[in-house]
Amino acid sequence: ELLHYHPFYLSRLFKQVTGESLSTYVSRVKIRKARQMLRGGNEKINEISAALGFETASYFTRFFKKYTGETQRKRLPGPYMPNEPDRRFPAQKRKE
Repeated sequence: ELLHYHPFYLSRLFKQVTGESLSTYVSRVKIRKARQMLRGGNEKINEISAALGFETASYFTRFFKKYTGETQRKRLPGPYMPNEPDRRFPAQKRKE
């Protein structure tokens, strides 16, 4: 409304320019922020979910698991980032 364009048009334009849908972008940003907040370890899950705009902590939990494949209860130790090898579990060396 602020830009006087229809939301559908803006969403389509966003995808043409960036190559990803607006909802995918928003989800990715929310996951990144959730990871930062979880690493801090100071906020409760319901505080994090409210800060990110989720109506309930249970929906945030399902959303986080769907997009990351992991639960947020682990508090995400270390610098693990999506699309990178999971460094929390070092590769085992083979005995020859």
